[in-house]
Amino acid sequence: MAITNKGRGWELANSLWLILAAIPYCAWIYFLVIGSKAKQLKWVLFGALHLAVQTGLLIGCIFGGKPLSGVFIALLVLYWPASMVHAFLTRKEFLLRWEVVVANKDAKDKEYRQKILGDYVPPPPRPESTPKARVNLNTATEQELSSLPGVSVAMAKRALEARAQSGFASARDFNQRLGLMPHFAAQIEALAYAEPVPMPLPDKPPSPQSAGPGRVIDF
Repeated sequence: MAITNKGRGWELANSLWLILAAIPYCAWIYFLVIGSKAKQLKWVLFGALHLAVQTGLLIGCIFGGKPLSGVFIALLVLYWPASMVHAFLTRKEFLLRWEVVVANKDAKDKEYRQKILGDYVPPPPRPESTPKARVNLNTATEQELSSLPGVSVAMAKRALEARAQSGFASARDFNQRLGLMPHFAAQIEALAYAEPVPMPLPDKPPSPQSAGPGRVIDF
């Protein structure tokens, strides 16, 4: 029965670290490895403890003298299977913890990959804005005139007064009469035009023929 959601194959592949515990007096390496991978200080400390015990037993075997060396050798022989059992008992907890670590790492990698892809994917095209209709300088209101580049509200009022005297012949005429700067004048010529306002026809006097019937007096 699988311990994790990854399946038995994944668990077997990640249990190969137990081979280190099966090698005589290498269990401390196993605990250091799983402690660093699963970010568990207790296993790192177990590794240091195993190393200290094994080192002490080896020193006793070498320098303990004849009576004590046999005792240290016996303890060293017994310590080997004991360290293997200790390593095997940590297998289940290590696999569960390692599954969570791997899942978090995959999530971070996916997020980082999306961030990198965002640097190379071009932004979506901006919607095309509807071009504004050009302003007729001879019929525009004060608000429309003041919306033109470089034209303040006071200048728009002045333009209306000038237009009342005589309409604008062109956008250039408008710019010259208001004294606009050249860069504003160029923008206004692209945004506005001057269409003459049709003048109303004068009323015609009534013709004699249009008069009604009446008496003709003969002198």
